[in-house]
Amino acid sequence: MPKPTSQQSPEALYRKRLTIWGAMLFSIVMYGVVMRVARPAAPSDNPILVEALLLAAAVLVAASFGVKNYCFKRARETGKPAWTRAGEVSALVLCESAALLGVVVWFLTALPGSYWFLILGAAGQILHYPRREE
Repeated sequence: MPKPTSQQSPEALYRKRLTIWGAMLFSIVMYGVVMRVARPAAPSDNPILVEALLLAAAVLVAASFGVKNYCFKRARETGKPAWTRAGEVSALVLCESAALLGVVVWFLTALPGSYWFLILGAAGQILHYPRREE
């Protein structure tokens, strides 16, 4: 049976955080593979939808930094490391959501620019690389 998080060494916790970060980043790569392999059945041109979803994706990535900072601040104030984990996972999920919007755009419009959503989400996740001191 694994030890509770409070009893794990800092190195073990860092490896766990790094594994979660890597898995979330790899999932964005897999979205790109799916987009490369799967072709939409009946794509239609809809530039307004694409622009709106691109704006939403940018807002999600920007919000991920605010959410992470808020949760880290709460962790310092309350002394509960669970806030740190919640902040990291929430930030990664928001960046992942931006990439998923690219998959939606791909299957609706078959626009080659859909890959920009993946790049935006992956860039956000790369910027959330876990540091040892957090």
